[in-house]
Amino acid sequence: MSAASQAPETGYPRALVLSFTGIGSPTATGQLLEVMFEGWPRDRLLQVHYGHAPEPGVRGADLRERSLADVLDVCRRFDPDVAYVRMADTAAEYLIGTREILLALKVPVVTHVMDDWVHRNMDEASRRAATDLFGLLVARSRHCLSICEQMSEEYEARYHRTFVPVANGVDPEFWRQTAARVPPAQGFVIRYAGALAPDMQKDTVALVAESVSELHEALGVSLEIYTLPWCMDFARDLARL
Repeated sequence: MSAASQAPETGYPRALVLSFTGIGSPTATGQLLEVMFEGWPRDRLLQVHYGHAPEPGVRGADLRERSLADVLDVCRRFDPDVAYVRMADTAAEYLIGTREILLALKVPVVTHVMDDWVHRNMDEASRRAATDLFGLLVARSRHCLSICEQMSEEYEARYHRTFVPVANGVDPEFWRQTAARVPPAQGFVIRYAGALAPDMQKDTVALVAESVSELHEALGVSLEIYTLPWCMDFARDLARL
């Protein structure tokens, strides 16, 4: 039975979200997922996460605290129409569990890749689990999403699949309307939320910080960074620019 026919009243399929970061959690990914699933009926969502719990309104099954058999039973009783999978460099246990859930349920899959996780410097068990999971995702997904056009081009060349770029969860029209209602102020704030990993975001955020430092006096612009505890030393270095 199709997702549309199973959800005639709402138009929303029953979505199983496989992302170790919880929807609406106080992280960059958690906030992005909150925007992506905004308006989705909470009784039609189930998230399998790994420690980072979703917001209270979203049902969650923690694969760090519960056995795979238990979580799989929860997923089967939820009876999803589609699975949204966010690939990441998390623990091997979660990557293996995600793959086993997908193999068992055999539902349509949407894959979202926000970084080149498979080629990151992970421990051997996680790298092997990530490679196995991503191979399944490439083969099974109805749709694949990336984070930018350049990533889509690279991944299409590698994996011979179309990847649709979804840059972030910002709705430009919302901010245009908001800006029209807010009186002009002196200066403005650029906020960055996310990690500062040396092999991913660090150089780009450093470049933004240097530009803000140069423009601060002329434009009154400032930069705020919300990041993870293990990134705080670098964030403090940027604050001294």
